[in-house]
Amino acid sequence: MNESDIVPLENYLRDTIGLASDSIGRGLVMRVAQRCMSAAGAHTVAEYVVRLRNDSRLRQVLIEELVVSETWFFRDRQPFELLARLALDRSRARPLRVLSMPCSTGEEPYSIAMKLLGAGLASDAFHIDAVDISEGALAVAKHASYGSNAFRGDEGRARDMWFTPAGARWYLDERVSSQVKFHHGNLFTFAPEVRYDFIFCRNLLIYFDAPMQGTAVRLLQDLLVDDGVLFVGHAEAAVLLREGLVSWPELRSFAFTRRADRPVKAKAVSTAQAHSRVRAPSLPKERLPFSDVVRRTERTFTVQTEDASLAEIQSMADAGRVDEAALLAKAHLATHEPSAEAFYLLGIIHDARGDAGGAEAAYRKTLYLNPKHDGAITHLILLLDKRSDPEALRLRQRARRPSGRGGNA
Repeated sequence: MNESDIVPLENYLRDTIGLASDSIGRGLVMRVAQRCMSAAGAHTVAEYVVRLRNDSRLRQVLIEELVVSETWFFRDRQPFELLARLALDRSRARPLRVLSMPCSTGEEPYSIAMKLLGAGLASDAFHIDAVDISEGALAVAKHASYGSNAFRGDEGRARDMWFTPAGARWYLDERVSSQVKFHHGNLFTFAPEVRYDFIFCRNLLIYFDAPMQGTAVRLLQDLLVDDGVLFVGHAEAAVLLREGLVSWPELRSFAFTRRADRPVKAKAVSTAQAHSRVRAPSLPKERLPFSDVVRRTERTFTVQTEDASLAEIQSMADAGRVDEAALLAKAHLATHEPSAEAFYLLGIIHDARGDAGGAEAAYRKTLYLNPKHDGAITHLILLLDKRSDPEALRLRQRARRPSGRGGNA
C-alpha cells in the first residue's frame, strides 16, 4: 500500500469526523488502515470504505485505532480559573450549561465539575454534557477511576477532596461524577436541544484542515448562547482569531467570544466563596459594550510588567489590529530580555496576518528559548505540514513527550 492508495479513506475520514490525515501522519493512517482492513477481510481501500459506510461497528473499530486519549486533570489551570469566575458572575435563573467536547476519558469534564463545586456553585446550579467519539474513552470516563498519571500537576488538594484511594487507583466522588452526562458522538453529529454558556473544545481543531476548521468554529458558535464563552487549546488560538472571534484578556486562558459579544473582565472569586457551598447570586451582572471596554482599557492601562505588556499586545490583536500588534510586539522584544512567551505571541500574530514566514521564525525563536513550549511546537508542525516538510514528523514525536511549562493546554 502506498500513500495514493489511502486517498479514498482519507476523504472518508475528513467527511465523517473532520480528520485531516496529515495532522496525525499519513504513515500512521496507512498502518492503521492495513491492520483494520486485514481484520475486516477487505482486499482494497475502496472495498473497505464501502463497508465502513454500511457497518457502524467496523467504523468504530477504525476510530478507536486512530484517536489519542491522552489527558489529565486540570490540564492547563488558567481556563478552569476563568470558568469559575465567569460562572459566579453569570449565575442565571436556570442552571448553567457546560459542554466538554471531546471529553476523552473524562478528566476535563470532571475537572470542570470539581472547579465549579469548589467555587461555591450548588450542584443544581450547573450541568455538564461531555461528548467523545471513542466508546473506549467514554467507558473509562463513566467508570470514574484513575491512576496516578491522571494527576500531573499540583492537584493534591483536589485529589484529597474529591477522590478515594483504593490500591493503585483513585475513585471519584459521586457528587462530582453525577454532574456530568456522557454522550457518544462528535462535533458533526452532536445535536443537543439546548445551547451552552461555556464550551471546552480543546485540541480538536488541530486535527482539521483550514476549511474544516472554519466549519467547526461555526458549529461551535451555533452551540453557544449569545454571550457564551468558548475555550480552545493553545495551538488553536490563531484559528479562532482568523475566524473573527475575540479573545478574553487573561493570558493563557484561550477563551473566546463572538466579536459582537462583550468580554468584560470577570471578578475574582473570594476565599469565602471558594470554601462555601452556597448558590451564587441569581441576577446577572450588568455588562459594558465591548467598545466601552476597549476605550476604558486604552485610557487606564499602564505597562508595569512584561505580562501586562503582552496582555496589551494580545488585546490589540484580538481587536483586529494585527499590524499594530505586530509592531508593538517587536518593540517589546527590542526593549525587554528575550522571552519565549513574547516570541510565541508574535508568532500567533503573524499567523493571524497570514505571514507564514514571520510566524515560523517567531516559533523557532520560542523553541530556542524554551525547547518544550507546546504551543510553538504544535504551530510549527502545522506550518511545516503545509509544505510537506519532513521536519514535521520529528517535531510531532517531540510533541507527544511529556510537556514543558510553556503554552500547555
